[in-house]
Amino acid sequence: MTPFETCIKTTEEVLRMFDSDPEKGLASEQVARAQQVQGTNEIKAQEVRWWQVLLRQFRSSFVYLLVGASLISWFFGEHLDAMLIAAFILINSGIGFAQEYRSELTIKSLKKFTVGKARVRRDGVDRTITATELVKGDIVILETGDIIPADLRVLRTHDFLVDESVLTGESLQISKISERLEKAVDQPFQATNLVFKGTSVMSGTAEGVVVATGKDSEIGKISHIITETKKESAFQKNINRISSFVMGMVGITMLLLLSTHLILKGGGTKSFTDLIIFSIALTVGVIPEALPLVTTFSLSSGARKLAQDSVIVKRLTSVEDLGSVQVLCTDKTGTITENKLSVVDILRIDETADPIFIGSLAVTNIFEKQSLPNNAFDLSLVARLDETAKKALHDYRLVNELPFDPTRRRNSALVERAGARLLVVRGSPEEMVALDAHLDESQKKEILQWIVAQGKLGRRTLAISKEDYRGDEEYDERMESGHIHLCGIIAFVDELKPTTREVVERAHALGVRLVVLTGDDPVVAGAVGAEAGIIPDSREVMTGAAFDALGDKEKRQAVEKISVFARVSPTQKYEILQVLKEKHQVGFLGEGINDAPALKNAHVSLVVESAADIARETADIILLKQDLGVIIKGIYEGRKVFHNTVNYIRATLLSNFGNFYAVAFASLIIPYLPMLPVQLLTLNLLSDFPMFSISTDNVAEKDLQVPKNYNTREIIAVASLLGVVSTLFDFIIFSVFQRFGQAVLQTYWFIGSVATELVLLFSIRTNRIFYKAGTYPSRTILLMTLLALCTAVLLPFTAFGDSVFHFVRPSWNYVVVLALIVIGYFLCTEFVKYLYYHYLAKEQ
Repeated sequence: MTPFETCIKTTEEVLRMFDSDPEKGLASEQVARAQQVQGTNEIKAQEVRWWQVLLRQFRSSFVYLLVGASLISWFFGEHLDAMLIAAFILINSGIGFAQEYRSELTIKSLKKFTVGKARVRRDGVDRTITATELVKGDIVILETGDIIPADLRVLRTHDFLVDESVLTGESLQISKISERLEKAVDQPFQATNLVFKGTSVMSGTAEGVVVATGKDSEIGKISHIITETKKESAFQKNINRISSFVMGMVGITMLLLLSTHLILKGGGTKSFTDLIIFSIALTVGVIPEALPLVTTFSLSSGARKLAQDSVIVKRLTSVEDLGSVQVLCTDKTGTITENKLSVVDILRIDETADPIFIGSLAVTNIFEKQSLPNNAFDLSLVARLDETAKKALHDYRLVNELPFDPTRRRNSALVERAGARLLVVRGSPEEMVALDAHLDESQKKEILQWIVAQGKLGRRTLAISKEDYRGDEEYDERMESGHIHLCGIIAFVDELKPTTREVVERAHALGVRLVVLTGDDPVVAGAVGAEAGIIPDSREVMTGAAFDALGDKEKRQAVEKISVFARVSPTQKYEILQVLKEKHQVGFLGEGINDAPALKNAHVSLVVESAADIARETADIILLKQDLGVIIKGIYEGRKVFHNTVNYIRATLLSNFGNFYAVAFASLIIPYLPMLPVQLLTLNLLSDFPMFSISTDNVAEKDLQVPKNYNTREIIAVASLLGVVSTLFDFIIFSVFQRFGQAVLQTYWFIGSVATELVLLFSIRTNRIFYKAGTYPSRTILLMTLLALCTAVLLPFTAFGDSVFHFVRPSWNYVVVLALIVIGYFLCTEFVKYLYYHYLAKEQ
């Protein structure tokens, strides 16, 4: 039987189900048997070990491609190249491991290391045990401040209020009852006679019988959804797609090259072994082996900048995933609101009385020394009192009180000062307006209209009554209802966080749509959504039940139109995200237990520091400050990483493929290798050298205004078009220097290829004309480019270049000719880029 099925049964029926006695509890023999069958009352989280974080760095098809290239190079004697590629892999993995493992250690330090306890009745004796030892049928005793250790069916209560916001998103504390419910329920917010594992007791005392433990509890079911959900980074998915394209293109081209050589030239090339080595060097030259290193540098740089704002990045690739987010879903309570009620408006009915002061006289524990209120309404009332009023409270003494009862929907306190007694009643305004005999019908109508107006604003209201009392101090509910004399109605609101409106405005400016997914009341959720600027009308809200009733097509339409969903369960949050992910890159910001499945399902997940442990463990990014503005900074950093990574991919693919096709074709028409393997590998190293600094490049503000995702078609289209330009100018170099012989051609082709690849970076870093980029290249890029160019030009002039690389000493006249060709290449690249982005890209 599920916990929800016990809601419609009497306490006696529930106790019989578990053979439990409310006065004696379970016997030790019963507990021992139950523990063998049920196991422990815990949800075992998977601990992330250091070696798992290390292995995670190698789970990429691009890394597999590089490992394969390194092994093949070593097998055919290209040991230097094999070691260089291996070094790239190790450096990249080391940086990623250091960042992510440091984050995992930080998460461990955030966890509470205290072991949960539970007060339980066994063998007729009340005792305290470790919460993991609880079994179904145990009688648990709860009091203010307790974290509820299991799902319990309530047996007895006294002024009992529970905060279920971490589970349901309901910002208001819930009064629990022991009576059976008339109708079956299936959601936690409906189950007023159940309390759930992980929620908190805010006031009063209660006893309950355990009806679900561990994985069978409501939080356990949420944990199961998390375990079943497999998460794949959008960044990693796109990189894998590009690497698959590169592998396919290289494989097909190399097969064609080898086949054509064998068919057209037979044994004309020095030897078949030389041809194999040349082909491998050519292939390695095409593979953008620095891509993992470039992206890791970029991601680490972004993570470091976010760390300065007290943001923990648990998964490095989530930095770029955040920049790609098109829809940011968020819980309401504790994320965009304070999860704290405050007084926002007062309707004064009796001008001689202060409703705040009078209402505070009925605050639980207000007359107890060194005791603070623990009810959300009480806390907000006391917070509004000045020091003089707080001292005046202690002029009164508590004579008697009737705790809050969800049936009569009010509580009361009989207080006395200087021999005069005052009966203070607080409760539901609608109920108390009806009971107040001092109001005429027009006054009642006016008050009810005010209450309705406050409700439309998403505010909670509390009626305050006071009347002099001369009866017996042992008063009852009947006597209480006969002494209702309203002095005012107080409106409360769970206020927005100070940065919420700014975050919403900046998110909209960045092209990010916000969607609220909350377990709270639809009226409250709509009011908060409208106040925050997420929706134009507070009525544009859909409940989880209404969403469930839709067909698949209607659900897809709903998630595009509706931006506030209320009364949604963890499963419904999960499904809404699943539907959104069909068309969008989706992020999720949450904090409660009920947010954990959605956090796991999102492309990138964020939580605030106060989030439940299970939410923190599931998240990719943790905000240690209660400032949601850092999310916007994270989006900026992610988009910078995206922009620079795409620039590297485009630059390296088009230049490498341009040289690849030119050198491969040239090898078919001349009787020698157009470039030696060692020259090809050095060319690749020097052209990649400035790419390592691409993460430091400046990005124009206009390039960060809209979310972008990897458009493989666009990347390939640009690489193909500009690759043709690169191939064309390689052939120009070939035609100019081929007639001077093998060594001369190889020398000038080497210098020209390095130079064209280096200047290409300054063209490809923006979609606009280079002098309209909006920002200058970073100093690091300029310095590393200059260093690589000087090395390429000066190396052939050295004895080392002659003996190791087989270069000849260049003529400065021809170096000038080569420089003119490179300038022509840069201008032609700019012209083709202009045509593509102004005509072809717009048509697409």
